[in-house]
This record gives sequence, structure tokens and C-alpha cells, in this order.
Amino acid sequence: ELYLKDDAALNAYLASSAVEGAALIPASDEPPITGEALEKLLLLFAGAKEAIARNAHRYDPALLTALIDLPPLDVVQLQAEGDVHPTLDALQAVLNRGTLGTARYQLRFDPATDSAAASLVSVRK
Repeated sequence: ELYLKDDAALNAYLASSAVEGAALIPASDEPPITGEALEKLLLLFAGAKEAIARNAHRYDPALLTALIDLPPLDVVQLQAEGDVHPTLDALQAVLNRGTLGTARYQLRFDPATDSAAASLVSVRK
């Protein structure tokens, strides 16, 4: 008999059970991710999903979920790009993949000024 004290313990137990004999192949020419590395990746993903759920009242969950699959946003890079932001265009494309009747997003990067920090503005229509 096994007692688990909370959801984190349950997730850790399920992750360790799930990765036994499993492998994740990220690309055809990449080595598979197995064992402890796969378990760690699974726990990181579960942690990210939990953080999104905890912050859903404050931040758009669709936007946060889309950020999981893309490279991290870098303020220095966004400021260096000027008015054209391929990174934000990619994020916006992921967000706008939905079908008819789903929300549409417009993203804008506002660089830092003397009076305000840099910000990512998301408008959902």
C-alpha cells in the first residue's frame, strides 16, 4: 500500500512509473530521451501546466501554454529587432491556429523606457 501526501507526490510517482521502458525521440537524428532525463522532463512539463492553472485568473492560459512550445522570449533580442519581431510572429501564429469562433490574438512588444519596463502586450479579440 502506498500513501501519497499531495498532487506533487502523485505526479512524481506517476512520472517514475510512466517512464519505465519509455523513450522520447525529439527528432529523427537525435538520441532518445530515456530514464531519469525523461522523468525530469515530464515533471518539468507537469510543473509548467500547474503554474499555468494557478495563474489562469491573471494571465491568459492559451498564451502561457503556447509559450511552452517556443524558445524563451528574450527582451534584449526583442529590443534589438526593432519593429519586426519574428519571435512574436511565431507566437502569434501558434495562438491564432484555432478554428472559427475562437479568440484571435495580436501581440506587441513595448521596449523599455526611462519610466517603464519592457512589456509584451497581448490583445485577445
